[in-house]
Amino acid sequence: MRIFYLLLTGYAASHIYIFLCLRRVFGPGRWVWPVGAFLLIMAASWVIRIGRVPVGMLDGFQTVSFTWMGYALLLVLCLIALDVSGLLLRLGAKLLGTDAGLFSSARVLGLAFVLSVPMMCWGLHEARSPRVIRVDLSTSLLPAGSAPLRLVEISDLHVSALIGPRALERMRAAVAAEKPDILVLVGDLVDGSLNGRTEEAAILRAFPANLAKLAVTGNHEAYHGPEDALAFIAEAGFRTLRSESLEVGGITIAGVDDDTFAQAADSDTADAARLLRQTDLSRFTVLLQHKPNPPDVPFDLMLSGHTHGGQIWPGIYMTHKVFGVWQGLTVLPAFADRQRRLIVSNGLGFWGPPVRFLTQPDLVVVTLRPVKS
Repeated sequence: MRIFYLLLTGYAASHIYIFLCLRRVFGPGRWVWPVGAFLLIMAASWVIRIGRVPVGMLDGFQTVSFTWMGYALLLVLCLIALDVSGLLLRLGAKLLGTDAGLFSSARVLGLAFVLSVPMMCWGLHEARSPRVIRVDLSTSLLPAGSAPLRLVEISDLHVSALIGPRALERMRAAVAAEKPDILVLVGDLVDGSLNGRTEEAAILRAFPANLAKLAVTGNHEAYHGPEDALAFIAEAGFRTLRSESLEVGGITIAGVDDDTFAQAADSDTADAARLLRQTDLSRFTVLLQHKPNPPDVPFDLMLSGHTHGGQIWPGIYMTHKVFGVWQGLTVLPAFADRQRRLIVSNGLGFWGPPVRFLTQPDLVVVTLRPVKS
C-alpha cells in the first residue's frame, strides 16, 4: 500500500503542477474555474476503479479519465524536463547577455504540450504491442531424451472496461502462436467489476495449453471480492494454485496466493517458503508468485509479474528500488546447491492509463530441455 499512496500523492501533485504551469503562462482569468474543475475531477477519478462499479456504468468516463491519466503523466515529464532546461538556458542567456525570450515559460509550456502528444500516441501503441521474452533452460531434472517442455507465462491482464474482448482476443492469438504445453497466469487477471464479463471469460477459456492452465492470485483479485475473483478465474478455464503444488509434464509447479489477496480472503495461503519446504523437490520446481519476492528456500525457477516495469518511464526505477530486481531474467544466489532463477514479466495489460511508455508489455516463453548426455 505504501507504493499506492506514493503514486496517489504523485498523481495529485502532477495536476497541481500542470495548473500552476498554466497559471504562470496565462495568468488569472475565467479559464481558471473550468480548467481547475476538470483537473480536480481527473485527479480524483482513479477512485472509481476501486469501487464495485457495474459493467457498462461509467465505462466511458473511465476510458476518458484513465486516458487523461496517461497523457497527464507524460505531459508532466515533458514539463519538468523542459522547465529545468528552460531555466538553465535562461540563466545561460542572462550570463551571456543575450535575449532569453526564446526560452520563455509560454514557449516551454507550448513545446511540452506539442511533445506530449506523439509520446501519448506512442504509449497507446506500445501498450498494445507485446514482445515475447524467450528463455531456454537445460536441466538434469528432466529425463534424458525427453521432449522439450514449453511454459508460457502471462500476467497482469487487468480485465476491465479498458481491456475487454478485443484486447483479450489479441492476447489469445499471441499465446496461441507460442503453442504452450503449460500456460501459467501469475496474478492480476481482473480489475474492476466482474459482473457481466461472460464474453471475456469465454475468450480466456480459449487460451490454449496442451497439458494445463494454472494460475495464482494477485493483489487486484483482492480488491473486487476474493470469492468472485476465484470464480471468474475458474470460469476462464484456469486452475488456481493456493498454497499447493502438483506434477505436470514431469516438473513440479507450486503456487501461492498474493499476500494482499490472502489477507483479504482471511487465509494462510501466501507462504511460499512453507509450501516449498513441504514439496517434493526431486523434479524441476517452478514457483508461481505474483510479487517478485523470492523465498529463501530451494527451487529452480520463479515466475512473477506485478511491477509492469513501472508502466511509464521512469517508473521502472521505483519498482527496482522496492523489489530489488529488474524485468526479465535474474539469476538468484544458489540455495542448497540449487541454481535459482527469477523471471519478472512486464505483463500483458496495464493498470489505470491505457498507456505504456518505454515499458513494452510481454509474455514469457520458457523452454525446458533435458541436459544432453
